[in-house]
Amino acid sequence: VWYVRYTEAGQRKQLRLRSAEIRQGVRSGRLARDIRVARAEAGPWLHLSGFNEFVDLVAHLSRNKQETKMESDIERTVAALRAGAPLRRRERSWAWVVWLAGCVGLVAAAAAYGWFHRG
Repeated sequence: VWYVRYTEAGQRKQLRLRSAEIRQGVRSGRLARDIRVARAEAGPWLHLSGFNEFVDLVAHLSRNKQETKMESDIERTVAALRAGAPLRRRERSWAWVVWLAGCVGLVAAAAAYGWFHRG
């Protein structure tokens, strides 16, 4: 049994839940990711990541959040390119890095060719 504290409508609330109920509540969105949990009613009250039982849950939620953000960035960029919008500064900077890496690669290949084929 775990004690769970969370804030709803400006009021702090407390529940007694089992591990499976906490996992289900966080995954479904009924419980916020920033809830505080404790083994005893007196505390200590820690974030879910403070307990070994929930480390995998927190890691899974963080990974899903990052993947969702990355997918939305990619979708937004593709939509902008299809609409004919010019590349943003950050995207132009990556194009510059790719171009520069290509030039360095060509120079290195030419130098290697010359070194191996010198007469």
